[in-house]
Amino acid sequence: IKMQKKIVLPRINLYDTFMFFNVVALLFCIVILERKAYGRYIFLALSLLTYIVCLVQTRGILKMPVTVHQCHFLTTLFAILLSSLWAINPINPVQKAVSIIEILLCFYGYFCYFYTSGKITLLLDAIKWAGFAIAIYALAFYGYNTIISATTSAGLRLDNIFSNVNVISNSIATSCLLEFYDLMNKKDRLMILFYIPSAVVIFACQSRKTFIFLFFGFLGLIVLQHRGKWNFLKIAGGLIAFVIVFSILSQIDMFSGMFERMQSLLNMYTGNGAVDISAQNRRYMMQIGLQTFLQNPIGGTGIGCSHYLASTSYEGGTYLHNNYVELLSGGGIIGFAAYYWYHFYLLNKIIKTRKPPSSLSSLALVWILLILMMDYGSVTYFTKAQWIYLMTLYLIYVKINREGLQNEAVVEKEDCKKAIPVCDG
Repeated sequence: IKMQKKIVLPRINLYDTFMFFNVVALLFCIVILERKAYGRYIFLALSLLTYIVCLVQTRGILKMPVTVHQCHFLTTLFAILLSSLWAINPINPVQKAVSIIEILLCFYGYFCYFYTSGKITLLLDAIKWAGFAIAIYALAFYGYNTIISATTSAGLRLDNIFSNVNVISNSIATSCLLEFYDLMNKKDRLMILFYIPSAVVIFACQSRKTFIFLFFGFLGLIVLQHRGKWNFLKIAGGLIAFVIVFSILSQIDMFSGMFERMQSLLNMYTGNGAVDISAQNRRYMMQIGLQTFLQNPIGGTGIGCSHYLASTSYEGGTYLHNNYVELLSGGGIIGFAAYYWYHFYLLNKIIKTRKPPSSLSSLALVWILLILMMDYGSVTYFTKAQWIYLMTLYLIYVKINREGLQNEAVVEKEDCKKAIPVCDG
């Protein structure tokens, strides 16, 4: 009698499936519905559903861990509220404090789920899919002709309609970085096809920060993942290949807009050639912020009040386009330290977890360094996406640390077994 083989279908964890789509929807809505009044209600609904899932999964007993990550929220919140005591307009710091409280409460359910389950790969996949979904949406929203024409000249970049184009491109770039990490670890190779719409949208947005993010992100992953395997020929070959690819891309009309803006940025630092108005404005706003910090070095002029500083030169005022300068001018040394201590805490912990190195720790190290780099050109201390990324980095560190402790426990157990004498009798 021939035995029939049973077909075993992969088990689907409904909780994980729900959380995956929930995170994708959350990040998608954060970008797509940024300027819609009802966007915050969808954001709130998704967060409440997360709490419900956690309660159902734990049968009504919600585990509520309090970690260094929550302490970061509290120190940032404290610094913002403290600065309201001497702020130019106390209402602005209070509004920023309310935003931080909303982010803390809404994201805590996500933190509880992934902190308890340790399923960081699920979270990383959700972040990756969200960025690619944003790329597809942007293509459909702007239309093919608008997207293509926006890539050909620095003066034709996409307009900020449903969201800021820098936010759009940075979200997509994060997905590209995570996909590159997966490719290096031989995972999800078919998803490289999403690089096509992603690249088109990124070049249409013409965000210089995104170009820098991807360049140093890819380079950092390659260097760290192949540490100890480099020789002169590989390094020389890689540099020659990069120069050739860069030269070819710079001659293609589709990419000319981005390269014009990058050239303008280089001109600003070298002092040679024309500098576009955007780069000039950013440099001027940085100077305003630093002057304000030197005048009020301890407590600043109130976090969230930077638009008053720029209002003398820009009608209606604007933020300072630099997270370091924004916090130094608004919160002084107190505000700066209250926010950035956590970044250097993560950096220190991630570096220590690379002994022995793991691919996940390499991703975390590159990512935290990129966040610190990108803060030079954007204000992120109150943005939802930035807090999600910081949460993810902390959870990566926790996962690597737990695995390290488990491995040490196994080694100690094996050593104990070897040390115990065995008696025959």
